[in-house]
Amino acid sequence: MTENGKFLMLHIDNKNSEEVLKDAIKNQGIERGLMVSNKVSKELLSEFEKVMKNGYFPVGFIIDQNDKANFEFLFHRHPKQTESMKMEEYLINNPYKL
Repeated sequence: MTENGKFLMLHIDNKNSEEVLKDAIKNQGIERGLMVSNKVSKELLSEFEKVMKNGYFPVGFIIDQNDKANFEFLFHRHPKQTESMKMEEYLINNPYKL
């Protein structure tokens, strides 16, 4: 978590994932293999499916420990998304800062 209690997760496409993982593991001290069994994975996948059906392509998300009821998707918008497909979106005052 950052100083403000937020955690950023970004998607990396399959084409670049091996290079990113290799750098992270060899050069950054990152390790893999810690698994936690709970219902969060199922619920998270369900949320991804829901936003994708509404014309959003999730590329990441932000979790805020001060707002445990919500998380924010980072997304590309489908060019054919209609107004009726849009979900509730919030204006982020400074989108470059967590």
